[in-house]
Formats: sequence, C-alpha cells, structure tokens
Amino acid sequence: MESSNYLAWASSVKLWCKGQGVQDHLIRKSSEGDEKAKALWEKINAQLCSILWRSIGSKLMPLFRPFQTCYLVWEKAHTLYSNDISRFYDVISWMTSLKKYELDMSTYLGQVQTVMEEFEKLMPVSASVEKQ
Repeated sequence: MESSNYLAWASSVKLWCKGQGVQDHLIRKSSEGDEKAKALWEKINAQLCSILWRSIGSKLMPLFRPFQTCYLVWEKAHTLYSNDISRFYDVISWMTSLKKYELDMSTYLGQVQTVMEEFEKLMPVSASVEKQ
C-alpha cells in the first residue's frame, strides 16, 4: 500500500476479510466472551495483522510497525490516506492527465469510467442544492 493506491488496498483488504469471515477484526479492538474466545481472537488477529503488514510497502512500515492489531493498522491507514483533499487532488490529476496514447479503446474507457467513479465518491451529485 502507498498513498496512491490506498482505496484499492482498502477495498481489497475489506473484501478478503469478508471472504474469510473476519471483517470484524478491522472494526473491533478485541473480542468479547470467555478467555478461550479472547485467545482465539488474539491468535487470528495476530495472523491478520501480519498479513496487513506484508501488504504495506517497506517505506511505510515504520509508520505501521508499532500497531499490533488489525484495528490499529486499519485505523492508522484510514487516518493517513483517506484525506479527501489529498484524494481529490489525486483524482483530478488523474482525470486531467488521462490520455489514450497506446491503450486500446476498451482499456482507455475503463480508466475513464474508474476515474469518474472515484470522482463521484468524492463529490456525489445531490438533488438538494443545500447539500451540494
């Protein structure tokens, strides 16, 4: 993960965790229940945290190494990279620099659709003038 691919990384992590049935590790600090349940939670959490660390670029590891739970790694990444101004700048830069060049038409149109979807996430169109 790097700042430029945070959204793709976050989507991938969420989808993988959902597929494994462990998405609650991203949003909860610990398990509730008896000691056995807590021990299992901590074991799975350590394994997941290790996987998250391996998905983060080596340049960024010093920022994340202190965090020993999935929840804390997830929250740190969200805090660092979900800044709407930074994302808005990246999307606008991508949008204004999009060129077909040596791409086939379907790849180019796919990129146009992707950047427009990212823009829509940041600046959704609303029927309400006040909200817009």
